[in-house]
Amino acid sequence: MRTGIAGFDGLLGGGLPRDRTTLVVGGPGCGKSLFALESLVNGARKFAEPGIFVAFEESGKHVIANSASFGWDLPRLMKKDLAFVDARLPHAVVHGGDFDLLGLLAIVDAKRKELGARRVVLDGVDILLGFLNDPIAERREMYRLSEWLSDQKLTSIITCKSDENGRLMAREGYMQFLSDCVVVLQHKVVGSLPLRLMRVTKCRGLAHVTGEVPFAITTSGLKVVSSGVTEAQPVSNQKVSSGIGRFDSMLSGGYFRGASVLISGSSGTAKSTLAGGFIEAAAARGEPCLYATFDESAGQVVRNMASVGIHLAKHLESGVLQIMSERKVEKSPVEHVARLMEMVERHKVRCLVVDPVSALTASGAGPITEELVVRLLDYARARGVTLLCTSLLTGAGDHLEETASGVSTMADTWIHVSYVVKNGERNRALTIVKSRGVGHSNQVRELVLSNEGVTLADVYSAGGDVLMGTMRWQKESEGRQARSLKKRDAERKGREAQLAVAETNAHIATLRHELAGREAAVLEFSADATKAAAEVQDRGADERRLRRGDAESPSARKRSS
Repeated sequence: MRTGIAGFDGLLGGGLPRDRTTLVVGGPGCGKSLFALESLVNGARKFAEPGIFVAFEESGKHVIANSASFGWDLPRLMKKDLAFVDARLPHAVVHGGDFDLLGLLAIVDAKRKELGARRVVLDGVDILLGFLNDPIAERREMYRLSEWLSDQKLTSIITCKSDENGRLMAREGYMQFLSDCVVVLQHKVVGSLPLRLMRVTKCRGLAHVTGEVPFAITTSGLKVVSSGVTEAQPVSNQKVSSGIGRFDSMLSGGYFRGASVLISGSSGTAKSTLAGGFIEAAAARGEPCLYATFDESAGQVVRNMASVGIHLAKHLESGVLQIMSERKVEKSPVEHVARLMEMVERHKVRCLVVDPVSALTASGAGPITEELVVRLLDYARARGVTLLCTSLLTGAGDHLEETASGVSTMADTWIHVSYVVKNGERNRALTIVKSRGVGHSNQVRELVLSNEGVTLADVYSAGGDVLMGTMRWQKESEGRQARSLKKRDAERKGREAQLAVAETNAHIATLRHELAGREAAVLEFSADATKAAAEVQDRGADERRLRRGDAESPSARKRSS
C-alpha cells in the first residue's frame, strides 16, 4: 500500500504491507500523527482509497486545524473520502475503568461501509490502553483490534509513544510483535540543530531498508531524504557548458549531462562565480535551474554575479531560474536537503547548484550530515540533474585538497581553485583534479575575473615556473620589448642590405656602361684595322702598276679588249 510520502515507499520496495497492521512509534514531536494522516490524505487524493482517522489523543477538529498549513484541504476530502472519529474517552468512563473496544469498532465499521474505506489510522492508541491500567486487559483489547482489522481487510497504521530512542514501555512491547511492520521515528538535537530520523525495524514479507534514514517536515508534509540508489540512473554522453568557453575546452566540451561536479577552494577563490557561470549558461539554454545558497540572499547573488559579467536577473524574471536562499543555522541539514529535493521536483530542475555544500556538514552532526550529501548526489543522478556543488576548504584541507564531507570521492568532476601568492600579489589558479570519462587538461590555469566576464589566461612559463598576474605582465612586457628591439634591428639591417644592393646594382650598371664603351671601341678598332689593311693592299697594287710604266700586262690587254 503506497503511502505517497515522499521518499518513504522506496524504503519498503513500494509501500506498507496491504491489509496488515503497521506500528509507528516515536517520542513527542517526531511526526507520528503527521505520518499517519498524510498516508490517509494521499490514499484519498492520489490512489482513490478512502480512509478513517481515529483519534485517541486529539479531537478531529484539532487535527484538521493543525494540518491546515500543508495545503491538503481536509474539509473537501471529508465530504466523501475521509472521516474523523473522536475516540477520546469521557471522563466518567476513564474513572470507571471498565470499557472495551466493541463500541468503537462498531462506529469505525459503520464509517468503513459508508466510505468504502480501505485504510484506517488509530492515532495514540497507547492513551486508550493506559486507561485500562491492566496489562492483561490491554493485550486482550489489542488482539481483538488486530483480528478485527484483519477480518475487515483494512490496511491500518497504529501510532504509539516511545522514549527518545524508539523503545516502547515494557508493558507495551508486545505491540511490536503483534504488528506486521514497525516504523520507528526519532527527534533529537545534534550539534544544536534538530534532526529527525526514521528506521523500519521490521516488515514481514517485504525486503526493506533497515538503516536510519533522515527525514524532514516540509510545507507539503513529510519528506524522507532517500538516495534514490534503487532507481535506474540515466547515463548521458551529452555535454553541457560550464559557462566559460576556455574552461569547456579544458574539459573536452564541458560537463556530462547528469554528472555531479565539485568545485573546492578557500574563501574568495571564485567558487561561487564559477557556479554562477554554469547556471547562467543553463538558463540561457532554457533549462529550468535552481541556485541554492546558504551564504547570501537572492539579491546579493544577482548583484555580485553581475559585477563579473554574469547576469541572472532576466532569468529570474522569466522563471527559468529559481534561487533558494536560506541561512544554514535556521534549519537542520535534513530540512535544507528536503526542501532542495522538493524544489527540484516542483520546478522540474535540470541543473542544480548548491553553494556551498559544506554548509550542510558544518552543523557538527558528523556522519549523518556527510551521508546527507551523498544522498543528495545520488538523488540528482537518479533524476538526470546536473549538480554542481561548491565546498569551502579551510586550514590544512586547502593544501591537502580534501573535503570534509567526502564529496570528492563521489563527484564525477572535481575542480580545485586556489590562490598563488608570490612577490606581494595574490592570483587565482584553477586545475582539474579529476573528470571521469573525459579527456581533460592537466594544466594549472590563471582564473581572471573582470567586468567583462570570467576567463582563463593562457599558460605562460618562464624559467620552468608558471607565471601569473604582475610577474606574467612584466615578463610579457619584457618579451614584447625584446621582440620590438629585435624587429627594429632586423628592419635596420634590412634597409642596410637594400642600400648595399642598390649600390651594387649602380656599380654593376656603371661597369656595364664601361663594358659597352670598350666593346664599341673594340669594334671601331677592328673596323679601322680592316680598312687600313684594304688601303695597304690597294696601295701595293698601285705601286706595282707604276713600276711597269706604260706597258700593259697581257691580262690588262685582255680586259681592255
